[in-house]
Amino acid sequence: MKQYVDFREEAEDSARSRWYDTLLAGFVLLKRDCGEDVATRICDLSLDNQCLYPYEMERAGQELKNGGNADTLFQLMEEGLLEAPTPVFPKLKDVLNPVLGQEPEMTSQL
Repeated sequence: MKQYVDFREEAEDSARSRWYDTLLAGFVLLKRDCGEDVATRICDLSLDNQCLYPYEMERAGQELKNGGNADTLFQLMEEGLLEAPTPVFPKLKDVLNPVLGQEPEMTSQL
């Protein structure tokens, strides 16, 4: 798709792997900051062939917490209003291990 994490071109396999990493990290942050229900609702956008960039998730999560819905998010997405001022691609290793030397707690849920 020629879309790259941190906007750096790379081989297809590593590019795909880095997208998965940053998307999962985005969902971990979303669950932490907005709750499991909001994270699930944003993840479920994929059922309508929609997907947010990691740097759109925070704004989308706040919108849902404030009573928005998928239609609201689609409108904001089309208008470019979900994007963060500076695109950030979180890394799973940074999200799961915020304190140096502390092992992350892994669960089977998001």
